[in-house]
Amino acid sequence: MKKRRCWIVLMFMVSALVNFDSFTLAGDTPAERATLRGIKEVLVVIEILDPHLKRSGLTEDQIRKDMSSKFTVAGINILTEEEYFNKALTETTPLAPIVSVALSSKKSNNLYVVHIYFQVLQRVFLEREPSMNVPAVTWWVDRMGILAPQKITFARNAVKDCTDEFINAYLSVNPK
Repeated sequence: MKKRRCWIVLMFMVSALVNFDSFTLAGDTPAERATLRGIKEVLVVIEILDPHLKRSGLTEDQIRKDMSSKFTVAGINILTEEEYFNKALTETTPLAPIVSVALSSKKSNNLYVVHIYFQVLQRVFLEREPSMNVPAVTWWVDRMGILAPQKITFARNAVKDCTDEFINAYLSVNPK
C-alpha cells in the first residue's frame, strides 16, 4: 500500500513538472459578462513582474501578439497608449476599457509558482454619487500554477487560455 501511495505522489510530481497544473478563479458571472456588452475597443496593458519570467524568454510583445490576433477575430480593436490618451483628452465619449494582464512568479524548492491576473477595468459611476466615476474591475480571471524552471514558458499558454476565456465571455454578450 505504501508503494502505491508513493507512486501516486511521484506521478503527481512528474505531472507538475511537465504541465502547467493550475487552478482558476474567475469573475465570470452573467452580471460580469454583461459589463462586456458593447465594448468595441480596449487598451491592453501587460506587465511581467518577475525578471525570471523575462529571462526565460517570455515577453510582453509575445503576449500582446497572441492576444491581438484573438481580439481582432472577435471584433475588438486594440488601441495604442497614444491613441488611448489622445481620445481621453479630446473626445467626450466614455474611455475605452483597459484589459490588464499581470504575470508574477515565486521560486520555491526548485519550482515556480506562477500567478496570472487577467482583468477588465472600466469607469463606473457610484450609485450614491452619480457625478463620481472611478475605475473598477468588471470582469477577471485569476490563474495560478506550478512549473519546473525549464517549463516556465508554459505560462504563455496559460495567458492564451485566459484570453480565450475573455473572448468567450465577450462573444456571449456580443454575438457576431
